[in-house]
Amino acid sequence: MADERLAGGRPRPSTHDAWFRARVQEALDDTAGDLSGDQVNARLAARREAALRRDGGV
Repeated sequence: MADERLAGGRPRPSTHDAWFRARVQEALDDTAGDLSGDQVNARLAARREAALRRDGGV
C-alpha cells in the first residue's frame, strides 16, 4: 500500500486514475433519481442554515 503513494503522500497517477474511474463508474451506475436545480438549492440552503446555527452565526 505504501508504494501507491509518492513522496509527500500524493497518490501515484495510476492509483489516482483507478480511483477516479471507479468514482465515475459509481456515479454512472447510481440509480437514485435525479434532483432538480431547485431541489439541490433547497438542500444546500438548509445545510448552510444548519451550519450557521450550529456555529452561532444565525
